[in-house]
This record gives sequence, C-alpha cells and structure tokens, in this order.
Amino acid sequence: MFVIDRYSASAVAATSSDTVDIGNRLGASLLVLGSLQATKTRLRVTVRAVHAASRALAWGDVFECDIEDVPCIPEKIAAAIIATLQNRVENAIVEQNPAKTSMAAYEYTLRGIKHLRGYAPDDNDQAIAMFGAALKLDRVYALARAYQAFAEIVVANFDAAPQALLFDCKGRIDDALALDPDDGRIHWLLGTVHSYLNEFADERRKYERALLLNRNDANALISLGVRVSAEGNPDEGIAMIREAMRLNPYHPEWYWLSLGAAFLSARRFADAIEAYKRRTRPKVWVL
Repeated sequence: MFVIDRYSASAVAATSSDTVDIGNRLGASLLVLGSLQATKTRLRVTVRAVHAASRALAWGDVFECDIEDVPCIPEKIAAAIIATLQNRVENAIVEQNPAKTSMAAYEYTLRGIKHLRGYAPDDNDQAIAMFGAALKLDRVYALARAYQAFAEIVVANFDAAPQALLFDCKGRIDDALALDPDDGRIHWLLGTVHSYLNEFADERRKYERALLLNRNDANALISLGVRVSAEGNPDEGIAMIREAMRLNPYHPEWYWLSLGAAFLSARRFADAIEAYKRRTRPKVWVL
C-alpha cells in the first residue's frame, strides 16, 4: 500500500469535505479523519479511518493525554492505524482481489492466516491446506513454511503437542527464519514454540527481535507481556498487553487469555476470571 503525502492531502481536503471526492482526487481508497478538543491541561483526539468510496467506517478510536504528552499522540495514532490495516484491511484485499499468478502464494498464505485466527471447527485444517497450497507454488516461501509448521502444532493442541512434533516444527520454523530473517512474524512464531518447550530465554529474545523489526506487532507485544508477567513483573506485562489490545482493537480471543494469565501472575484473580470469561468456547485449561 502507499500513503499520500500530507501536503497533497491537506490541499485537497481544504477544498472539499466529501470523502468520495477527496478519494477520487487523491487516488486513495482509505481516508483518515480527525478532530481535536482541548482544555488548558488535556487534549482529546478523535480519529476515524473511512473507506472513501462508500464512506463506511473502517476503524475509529479516541486518544486522550495531558498537554505535556501531546508529542507522543501522533505516534500512538499511527501505530493503531498500522495495526488495524494489517489485521483488517489485508483480509479485505484477499477477498476482493482475484488471484494473480505472481500473488497466488501470498494470497494463499493470507487466507491461511485468516483461518488460523478463526474459531470455526474446520478453521485449523483449512489453514494447513492454504499454507500447503502456497508452498506448492513457492517451496521457499518462508512465511508460509513457518505458519504451516505452527498450524500443525495448533492442531496438536499447542503446548500439549508431542515433544517430537514440537522439536520438528521448531526446526522447520528456524529454517524458514534462515530464508527470511527480517520477517518479524516468523520470529514471533518461533518464540511461541520456544515457550511450549519451556525455553523461556530464547522465547523472550525472539519476541524482542520481532518488536525491533516491527514495533507495532501486537502479537509479539502481547506475547512478550505474558513472558514478562511470568518472570515476576506482572504490572509491566499487563501494561504491554493493554497496549497490544489498543494496537489491535479487533484482536482474537486468545488476547483475553493472555491478559488472564498476566492477571493470574499478579494474583488479581477476579480480573483473571473476567478475562477468561471472554472465551466463547472455553477448553480445559481455561476452565
């Protein structure tokens, strides 16, 4: 995706308030709109991302801060928009665009990730099938290789998977990382497998590396928050998890389980129970 320069956007917006007109003149499909309310000590910023052609709301949020913290606000808004685009708009792109030969492996991989995020009875099997289809087209596609291995662990019930499978999949994700060492998502997946094997120092290093590559990676941030909580710093971990939820407001249910685990580390049992109740179909561990 590309972003229109702020000066071009401001020039067009100064002559029109109609999103369809602005979108057509800029060649932009998504517009970010905002408003400010200020007192002597506080600032409130309301931000919306709107589909230009339909005027439909894609995302919205409100940011508040003390006046002295105003310089931090643009970065927080940008981070939230980036995470929202990654987690919502990429699915729309997959659904709207016909498959192209040069993009087919990528699209299969995105479809697989979408299924792996879901909770339908056949979602995990569908995810493995999609990753397999991607790899038939491109055997060295690192992200598809990493996600295929991780999906097999998910089907085998995460950390309850047989040790042999966990070690095999860890090796395959490591191989994928060698193919594309700058993809933070692969670092995050490998860190998660390290956690299932109780390799906690390696787990933390992988999450931190993922965040160095993409500081707006909500999955890596929430996973690091759980690790930090388990290491005896639950308040710091809970703050990370809350920030990850803000970065990814349309997050999957497992975010609530991570928050519950952090509350458990903090011995905030009532809060942990409320977080675990967000799971629509709780399994044994949640119960």
